[in-house]
Formats: sequence, structure tokens, C-alpha cells
Amino acid sequence: MSSYRKVDDISENTTFDIKTYASVCFGIFFIVYFIWWLIVFIKSRKIHKITKFPKQPEWLLRNTVDAFDKDEQQYFTIYVSSQRRSWIRYPRSLKYESKNTLKKMRKLLEKHFQANVDVPDTTHLFSIPMKNFKSGELFGTFDSIHGGPPDSFYEYQLIGDDRIQVAYFVVNEVRYVAGICIYFLDPYQHWSRYRETMLRKLLKSPVYWNKYNLKEDQMEVMDSGTLRTTNRYGEVKSFRFNGKTRKLEIEEPREVCREVISYQDLDELQISICKTKNHLVTISEKHGIRLHAYWDHNRIHYFKCPSCAEPDDDLPPSYQWIQDNQKMKNFKS
Repeated sequence: MSSYRKVDDISENTTFDIKTYASVCFGIFFIVYFIWWLIVFIKSRKIHKITKFPKQPEWLLRNTVDAFDKDEQQYFTIYVSSQRRSWIRYPRSLKYESKNTLKKMRKLLEKHFQANVDVPDTTHLFSIPMKNFKSGELFGTFDSIHGGPPDSFYEYQLIGDDRIQVAYFVVNEVRYVAGICIYFLDPYQHWSRYRETMLRKLLKSPVYWNKYNLKEDQMEVMDSGTLRTTNRYGEVKSFRFNGKTRKLEIEEPREVCREVISYQDLDELQISICKTKNHLVTISEKHGIRLHAYWDHNRIHYFKCPSCAEPDDDLPPSYQWIQDNQKMKNFKS
């Protein structure tokens, strides 16, 4: 009987030791996780000094602009890695997990802009301009659409662990948020590193309206029956009366209006099919932008079209090429 009691005592002690070991391991894991989360929380609350130039995370400085594909969307611009790769190696099990951070980022932007947001998981940078601003050429920079006073300037400030950067437009010693740049090393970053309350607060900052060098509002009726308006910022809009709906409809704004027609203008004209209008149009390129060209009373009017502004590698021949080719055929015959 004593031998059975010893076996029972040993099994009970072994079970007790396993439970104790598991409890200790769980306690250590919980303490380590709490310390890690506390460090992340403290770093995310760090407010850096305001600087005159934008700063970038170290991982971004190690890569060139060619490493990212720029995607200009309606309300913001994103930069996606040109090659589908991770910047840091993670276990396979982690790569199949849900990318919670980007999901919450999409949800935040959808709620703010009241629109659907579709960004890939390989997105590394969000450039979100405020109203009356646009994203600049460099990471973290923004430009005022309507300009500002001569003494206005930009300032920059990092928030948290080099993951959020705010650009300020300073006018008369008042800082206006020009835009927010959010950096993602990879899609597996923990959402606690990004202060959601701070992002919401910045997105709801007061809007800057330029009051410098304003122009007088103008309205003009064109020869073609188009109503053209120019606001205080010099922005031009064209309206045409629709007899069927009996309403004024917005037309494509007239970018350039040439009073004198030169042979160079005619040489640049090309024929193309407009995807928006679904018929043949005349195309001309001005300052690197493809525009619709219309002849009206000895003048050429240029209109900007989103679909025709896209680059086309197989453009049809120009009028000058057709004319020269016809002369060559006549000469040979």
C-alpha cells in the first residue's frame, strides 16, 4: 500500500509543479507584454520639436523614391512598394494574420472623408493634405493651392515613434495644419503605435483660407454660348446651358486661350478617341499635359480632360506628319 501512496504523491507533486510552472510562465509573459505595450504607449505620445525641414524614418531614408509607386487618390496620396516584399522578416504564421493596422486606417479615412477607401496592403506612406492644400513632391511636404502671404512658411513636427509627421503652414504667427504624413514600415505594425485620437484631432483642424492677393469675381459669356466664371483665387469654371434638363452644367475649364494661331500650334494637333466623350477629339500637348483643342472664331481653346491626360504610348500621327507624308508620296509619283 505504501508504494501506491508514493506513486500518488509523486503524480500529485508533478501535476502541481506543471501548473505552477505554467502559471509562472504566463505571469512572466503578461508582465513582458505589459512592459512592451507601456513602452509603445509612451513612445506614441512623444511630441518632437518643430523643425524647418521634414524628417523621415530611418527605414525610409535607406530607400529611394523609385522603390515606391505613387498613387494619387481623390482625397490623399499613397506610396506603395514597387516590389511585393516585407521590410522585416516575420514568421510565416504572422504573415497570414489579419493586417489590423491598415484596416483601422481605412476605417478612419472612410469615416472622415465619407467615402470608400481602397488601399493595398503594401502601402508604406499616406500623404493626407488638408483642404486648400495638395501633397508635395517630397515625402511629408505639402503646398498651398492658392498660395499665401510673402512671409508665410512651413514647419514640421514628428509625433510618436517617427510614424506620424505634421506639416504646418504658418501665416501671421498662426499655425494651420497643411497635411499629415503617416509612415508604415510594414502592414504588421501594431495600431497602438499610431495615436488615433491625435489623427482625428489633426484631420478636424481649422481650415486655412488664403486672404492675400485676391482677385475680383468675374463672369463672362463666351462666343460659343458658354458661361465662364473666375473666382477670387483665379480658378476658372465653365458652364453650358442644357436645353433638355434646362440647367447649367459644368464644362471642362479652359486652360489656355490663344488669340493668334501659329504653325507650331497646328503641328502639335493630333486626333484621338476620348474615353469620356466616346468620340474623336483633337488633342494638343501643353506643358507636358494633353488637352482637348477646339477651334472657335480664329482661336484655339484648350480643355483639360482626365481620361485624355493619361499618357499614351501609341499616339496617332500629327497633321504635320500626314502633310509631309502626302508630299513625299506626291513627289515619288
